[in-house]
Amino acid sequence: MTPLRALSFRLIARNAPATTLLCLDYYFEWVDSSSTLTAEEMTLELHLFHHYVKMLSGITRERDPTGKAAIIQVFGVRQTTENDFSLHPRTFIYQQIAKLPGRKMADGDLSILRYQLAHDMKRFTERRLQAVGRRQEEIMRNAASFTPCLPFMLTRQCRREPCREAHLAVNVTPAAYNLRVKLHLQEIFILDIVSKFDTMEQDFIRRRKFVFTLLYSAHD
Repeated sequence: MTPLRALSFRLIARNAPATTLLCLDYYFEWVDSSSTLTAEEMTLELHLFHHYVKMLSGITRERDPTGKAAIIQVFGVRQTTENDFSLHPRTFIYQQIAKLPGRKMADGDLSILRYQLAHDMKRFTERRLQAVGRRQEEIMRNAASFTPCLPFMLTRQCRREPCREAHLAVNVTPAAYNLRVKLHLQEIFILDIVSKFDTMEQDFIRRRKFVFTLLYSAHD
C-alpha cells in the first residue's frame, strides 16, 4: 500500500473531512497505479474512490456550502465580512474562475460575494466529478483485475490471437469469484454517484453498459 493511500485510510478513520478530501483529491489526480493492482488491492482503491466521490457529491448538494467550515477549509477561501470572501490566486476556485472565457484577473486576491462563491463551489465541484469519473472509467477499462481472460483463468490456455484481456494466473475459487463480483458492485455504486453529473446521456449509457457487461461476464 502506498503511503498516500495509507494516509487516506487513516484520515477517514480519524473523521477529518477537509484533510481527507484534500488527500484523496491529490491521490486520484496524480497517482495512476490502478492498472497494475491486484483484485484485492483494487477493492481498497475503489473503496477510497467511492468515499472521494461521495464527499464531492456532498458539496454539490449543500444549499450554502460557504456556511460549512470544512468546505471553506478545503477550498482555502477566507471570509472577510459576513457576505464577502477572499480567494488567493493559488486556490482551486480562483484558478477555475480565471479559466472562464473573457475573464481577466487582477493581481492579488479576488474578492467574491457569498452567493457567487456558493454557486462557483458547486458548479466547479460538479465539473471535478465529471473529470475524475471519466478518468477512473478509463483506468478501469485498462485494469487487468477488471478484464481477466476467462478461458486462461480456467484452463491456463487461450487460443485468441490477439487476446485483449489479461492473462492472470488466478485460481478459480468461490473467494476469487466473490472478489470479482465485489469489484463490479463497487463500480456500480460509484457509477450511481458520478452518472448524476454526466452532461451527456450517451456518456451515462456508455458507462452503464461497460460496468454491467463486466458484472454479467463475472456471473457467466
